[in-house]
Amino acid sequence: MKFTISLSDAARHTITLATLEAYVLGDGRPRRTKLETLGYLWGFSREDSKGTTHFHVDLMSLSISAKRSRNSVKPNDQAVRLKSELMDRWAPHLTLIGDFHSHTYENLAEVRDIRGFEFSDADEASFLDDDFLWERANDQPIMLAMTICKLARVHEKHAAETIRSNIAHFDVGEFRFWLNAAVGFLDASGSRRCTGNRPSNVKLRIDSRFYNYSRDRLVVATRALISSPSPMGA
Repeated sequence: MKFTISLSDAARHTITLATLEAYVLGDGRPRRTKLETLGYLWGFSREDSKGTTHFHVDLMSLSISAKRSRNSVKPNDQAVRLKSELMDRWAPHLTLIGDFHSHTYENLAEVRDIRGFEFSDADEASFLDDDFLWERANDQPIMLAMTICKLARVHEKHAAETIRSNIAHFDVGEFRFWLNAAVGFLDASGSRRCTGNRPSNVKLRIDSRFYNYSRDRLVVATRALISSPSPMGA
């Protein structure tokens, strides 16, 4: 089995924006930063004449009811069902094909030391146990994880760089992002499996056109927030 995974510009942007905001600003409560977050992926897939299955992520919907922390994020099981009800009506041509979550780290050394861009055992266990996702994705869901850390120094970068076929990283300002992709499938006995953390038969097509300037930084992220924003509608 071979797989490719591509993302629309909108999906790639929303995944990166959600990861960045949860990392820098958290959930708005004092000292609640560098939080993980998660969302759900809609798109479509097809198998070509050579037996390769191609997945395309058209959009990501962030789950604001998930319980976030620095080391984990717990979904609200009702959220994906609720969103699916709406998507069945608004976009019946799209399928719930997977989920996304983020990993957060202090710095580049920490990520490299523990290979923080990989899926954890808990990630894979949760993915394999998600009956609703597997049913909606016809027993072939995808899982994306985006890892983020802050860089001490910002160097010029022209585009995404590949670690292996299913993992790529890119820089935006003083932040580095990794995107890791896996596909679920049924083995010969009908048990759920995942391509996981190994040289993979998954090819991630991130198609990143981001250019990062040397010493570039995101202004809001480099200073403490002076005051909290007023509530919406106040």
